[in-house]
Amino acid sequence: MKLDYEPPHLLGLLWFVLRSNRMHPQNSGESELNHHPVRKSRPISAVELKQAGFKLTASTGWFAYMKCQKKKLPFSGELSLSPLFLSENRACGLINMAALESVLATNSESWDMDVYVVSSYLSLLAMLMVREDDVHQLRKSGILISSFSDAQTLDLFKCLSLHLRPGNEFFSTLDEIEWRTLAVLNFLGDHHDS
Repeated sequence: MKLDYEPPHLLGLLWFVLRSNRMHPQNSGESELNHHPVRKSRPISAVELKQAGFKLTASTGWFAYMKCQKKKLPFSGELSLSPLFLSENRACGLINMAALESVLATNSESWDMDVYVVSSYLSLLAMLMVREDDVHQLRKSGILISSFSDAQTLDLFKCLSLHLRPGNEFFSTLDEIEWRTLAVLNFLGDHHDS
């Protein structure tokens, strides 16, 4: 992406700032496209992650920040996401930002970059919300602050997830979650059978 980019409107400027802050220095100028296989695994809910030994935390990083990391205890992990303050106006802005990403993805200047920053973040949140209990868990962890009820929030993300295209950040984070979850399940299975 060019540094002399001139956004056509405020939403474009906000997206450019978010995208610029998510670029890794070692990748600047290189293609960011990684081809992830189509996943056949089922979604992992927030409650299931907690039961698998994950701690869900709100980060202090930039919007759309997501990171899965190992904790000090064996077979545990931490999923850190930037908090989302959700209201009617914010929901409209997020939907427009995701739509803008889809348009920018077809731009010849960004064809080899992963431009789906907001879509990846929203896709991960949507994946974590399978039931109202999951929405409550995300609220409890400080990741989600919403003026909507748990049911309304769940409905919004279920509808939104049907139209999002997750990017590399989503798949990388999901790979980390699945790897750590499988390690816990394999460990418990091996020790349960003995």
